[in-house]
Formats: sequence, structure tokens, C-alpha cells
Amino acid sequence: MGPSSKKKKEPCGRETLEMMRERWAKLYRDFYSKKHNTYDLSKIPDIHDCIRYDAMHNAHLYLSGIRELLDISASLAHALVPQEYGIDVHEKLHIGTNMCRSLLKKVRDDLDLARGFNITHRLNPTFATTDHLIKSAHRSVRTRLYFTSESHLHTLLNVLRHSVTGQDENAPVSREAVKFIEDIPELCYMTHIVVRVFERGGFVCTLLHSLDPHRFRVELSLSPGATGDPLTEFSPKEPLTVAPLKVISREGLTCQEFQDYICSVIAFGNSKPQPE
Repeated sequence: MGPSSKKKKEPCGRETLEMMRERWAKLYRDFYSKKHNTYDLSKIPDIHDCIRYDAMHNAHLYLSGIRELLDISASLAHALVPQEYGIDVHEKLHIGTNMCRSLLKKVRDDLDLARGFNITHRLNPTFATTDHLIKSAHRSVRTRLYFTSESHLHTLLNVLRHSVTGQDENAPVSREAVKFIEDIPELCYMTHIVVRVFERGGFVCTLLHSLDPHRFRVELSLSPGATGDPLTEFSPKEPLTVAPLKVISREGLTCQEFQDYICSVIAFGNSKPQPE
């Protein structure tokens, strides 16, 4: 046997076995207090993330019991994570509106841009090269990408499906889609929400018609990210597939209605709860 065959296997990346051991030792110390014989359930998501990471990227170490640990941690995380952002609808709305206020303000302003109320943002003509195949060098930039955390995704979905007005028919998410969201086991890597703005045909470009609230409609879609079993369906050459987008908005949602709802969510977050 050559020297290379005797080389000790190391974890993925630049992590060493000692670093990996310390990573798990710290999680254990944070999760279980031997002195008080208590458990910190808020560490369950971190434990689940670590188990999932090792199952996917350190499978070559042949960690014993990884399947049982993954199944148990997944069940616990699926039950606990949504509750971190509110137990009942009232809590979900108050936590969600406060966490998502800045993001919602940005979405509101960008919807104004998409509707043509602000035409100052133009494509840099230097990018309109032959390589990029851009034919309209002076077109308005209409795409916006927001990179955020899992916590913001949970709270954003909460305020979109639970109406702050108390009337579910005013929420932008359809009642059928609410069931779909509730059945999602977890928001995994590459979870994304897409907001599409469509302009209805037949509108004449006049000031009167440009202000028509029915000129633009909005379509909201959601993908819960990577799907599949990380132990059996993942490899460096074959990553997990990403779930397809599913439309979650109610039928006929106009851009004006969506913006008005966002404004009501922002106002709800700014209001102080009344003393009982």
C-alpha cells in the first residue's frame, strides 16, 4: 500500500477532525446543561443543520448513527422552527411585521419602479455588448434580487398569508396556497419567493390609463428549496434538486392591491400594541 492509501480521511473543506469534534462538543454544551439537567430547544435548528451538513459533505467519514440523528433532528426542527416566529396568528403578525419592515419597504418602492413611476434607473450602455446579446441598451432595469435569511423568509410568509386586517380575503396568498405553505416541512437551501409584475394588454399610454389600478397584476410564487434525501440523493457531482415554483397568490391580485397590503403591514408593525 502506498503512502496515499494510508492518509487519514479529513472532513470537508479546511475543517480538521479536531475542529469537527469541537464543533459538536460546543453544540452539546449549548444544548444540554448537565448542572441543571435541562435542554435548550432553541439549539435544535443548529443541531439539525450540522447533522445535515455532515450527512451531505462528510459522508466519506462513514459517521455512525447519522440516519437516526438526521431523522430525529428533522422531526424536532420541523415542529419547533415555525414556532420561533409566533405561536398564534397574533404573535406571528407582530413578529413578522417588525422583522420584515425594511424588506417590505424595499419591495414596495421597487413595485413603484416596476409600474413606471420611477424611470431614472437605466441599464448601463457599456453592458449592452455583443457578448450579452442585449438589444435594447436603454431599457429600464426591472429585476430586483433580495438575499435574506431563513428567519426573514418565515416571517415574510407569515405576514403574507395571515391578513393584518383580520380579513383573510385581503391577504395576497390564496387559501389553497396557505395549506401548501403549512405542509412544507422546512425552508431549505435555495428557498426563494418570486414576485412577478405583469402589465395587462390593451392599455393606452396616457396619464389616465397609467394610473388605472388594474393595469398591472402581481403573481407570487414560492419554492421551498432543495428537496430529497441528503443521505441517498446527494453527491458532489449530483446536488439535490430544487423544488419547482408554485403560484401562491390569489387569482386577480393587482399590483395596487399588493402595494396597499404591504403598506398596511408596515403600518401594523409601526403601531404600538394597545394595553389590555
